[in-house]
Amino acid sequence: MSLRYVTLGGIVLDSVLSSTGEFSPAGCGGNAMYSAASIRLWSDGVAAVGRAARDFPQTYLEDFARAGVDVSAVRWLDEPHERHSHVKFDSEGNRTSYNASVSQAPDKVNEHSQTPAYVRYGSSPAAATEPVFDPVPADLPADYWQARGFHVAPMSHAAQMAWAHELAARKILFTVDPGRNTTGAQIGELLRLTPVFLPSQEDVVRMFGQIEMEQAIRQLAEMGPRVVGIKLGRRGSIVYDRDSATAWRIPVYPTDGKDPTGAGDSYCGGFLVGWVETGEALEAALRATASASFVVEDFDARYALRFSRQDAEARVRKLRLVME
Repeated sequence: MSLRYVTLGGIVLDSVLSSTGEFSPAGCGGNAMYSAASIRLWSDGVAAVGRAARDFPQTYLEDFARAGVDVSAVRWLDEPHERHSHVKFDSEGNRTSYNASVSQAPDKVNEHSQTPAYVRYGSSPAAATEPVFDPVPADLPADYWQARGFHVAPMSHAAQMAWAHELAARKILFTVDPGRNTTGAQIGELLRLTPVFLPSQEDVVRMFGQIEMEQAIRQLAEMGPRVVGIKLGRRGSIVYDRDSATAWRIPVYPTDGKDPTGAGDSYCGGFLVGWVETGEALEAALRATASASFVVEDFDARYALRFSRQDAEARVRKLRLVME
């Protein structure tokens, strides 16, 4: 099977407390895994590239491999896996981090008797260890450069720039989700290299300050990308194609959400496949929106692995009807 798509980013343990009080400890997360699970809905030949450490459960990646996602290029580090996210959500879907020490963890965390031993409460903040866990171009097997498209997920600015320079030089189509590590002062060079830019609304505000998204999306496109898609959380997304000077508003797919973790990453994976296969920004956004709708229904990036392309196509058809 030839490789078609590659996701580049983080591999993370996610401990999530939902707005209804359900707790999922140390599940499989990370933007590389969520975006890969999303691409798998639409295509075979997908690989996830990132770094994991010795106490990350290998069974998590084995589940991806059984579902058809190539994880052979994940680099294993001989150190503790410091990338462990501890978050909780309120009824509006707002996300906050919590201190995961025994004394300060949410009640559901303290009550949970099945918390695995590899949950490292009190470990170093992820921001301090991100560069160690960021994949770099030297990590990539030579044959992976033949893929049709890459997604560069949030990581350190230096790592994203290294990938953007390499992919642009090789004339490979790629999407970028800047994440919170790229500031307004740094965004210019990244945008000049990036064909498809997929920030969140929070990213845009961090870059420009308070601004109307319709204005921001055109400004971003003027700085380089052919296509810009801004993720608006529960309000869906807005997508702009610079060549046609056309913008679209796409609503979220109606579903019962439990855990919003990874929704934005899954959106990016679906967008990449849609853009590569059709060259149409609206079609890419519809696939992106359908992809995100699966992961919010339950905890863990592996949840989306149980669905098929037929399931995803059915949701796109429903979205089209909503937009008519």
